[in-house]
Amino acid sequence: YRLRESKKVSSFIEGIDEVFSKEIVSKSFDRVQEPTRRKIAELDKSIQEQNKDIENSKKCAQSLRKMASQLTQNSNKKLTESLELILPKKEIHSSEGNFLLKIEGIKFQISEDGSIFTLVSRIYDESKKLEKRVKAIENAESALQDRKEKLVRNLEVTNTVDENITQVTSRQQHWYEKYRWFITSENLLAVGGRDASSNTLLIKKHAATEDLIFHAEIHGSPFFILKNGKSATEKSIIETAQAVVGFSRAWREGISSSDAYWINLNQIKSHGPSGMFVPKGGFVIEGKKNYLRGLESKIGIGVQESEEELIIFGGNSEAVRINSLAYVILSPDRHKVSETAKKVKSNLVKNIDEKYSGKMKKVSIDAIIRAMPAGGGNILSSGIGEKMC
Repeated sequence: YRLRESKKVSSFIEGIDEVFSKEIVSKSFDRVQEPTRRKIAELDKSIQEQNKDIENSKKCAQSLRKMASQLTQNSNKKLTESLELILPKKEIHSSEGNFLLKIEGIKFQISEDGSIFTLVSRIYDESKKLEKRVKAIENAESALQDRKEKLVRNLEVTNTVDENITQVTSRQQHWYEKYRWFITSENLLAVGGRDASSNTLLIKKHAATEDLIFHAEIHGSPFFILKNGKSATEKSIIETAQAVVGFSRAWREGISSSDAYWINLNQIKSHGPSGMFVPKGGFVIEGKKNYLRGLESKIGIGVQESEEELIIFGGNSEAVRINSLAYVILSPDRHKVSETAKKVKSNLVKNIDEKYSGKMKKVSIDAIIRAMPAGGGNILSSGIGEKMC
């Protein structure tokens, strides 16, 4: 092996990674690229066929025009004489007082005592039809060529990415990143469900006796848990309750404020009394509900860094501002979610520190939509978060 390339590594696993990671990624790229390569080959075949069709149609149109010109030059002769001078005998068939002609594969029928000029006119008409067809095929061929070039460019970009990969790295996500989440201004974790299924999973799998459980007083609200909420001050409780309202149906309905409450885990029951129906994602609440009234439908979208990767999250506006590199504050509006997300991203790029701007530009719109409530919004304010101060 002395003539082969070698590299020292600190462990066997690192060696395996060095040898196989790039190969695995390359094979994955090949699998991803295969449909594109196949489509390019199909387009190539179609383009070749259309080019052949264009060439044949042009040739046929030119021959017809030449034939019409020759007939015109012999217009002083009888139709029979003119045709026999120009066409091979095998292309002229006479039957019951009519001529059946085959010129460049196109059939013409004309009376034996018909006018040469009538035939010439019909031949010119066929020639014009072929020329129009050539134009249409050329336009179609051009469109196919554009599609092919676009696919080739995409393939080149993918190949460039493949060539630049030296190792495969992936940040290990925290469990709460599957849900809605934020850190309160007092550094407590608040986590909420996204739908009926995640509401159920959140309560059954992640809620503990030392946590507080939150819900808005409106149909279509997520459950939120405030981890270690029993030791929290009123500030974190209000922030979590306000986030529950912001992520509830109140946002989509454009309701500016609503009420929320908190309870303990032992007050939540999966099943109601006999005969009572509990919908999917729902629970029966027993005992006292601790209400917080008139909470604003307002949500902050912020960005944090974790292991050199930027993470987008949403929650109480004040808590987001304190725990982010940059933030945007939203209120409910009738705008499209995608339009709002683009504006949010633009503001985050504008406000974040220059050393993060490149990474921020690469953050997908989907990541921002995932952190937002279910509906568009109006930007109330944006700025640099306290994590940068």
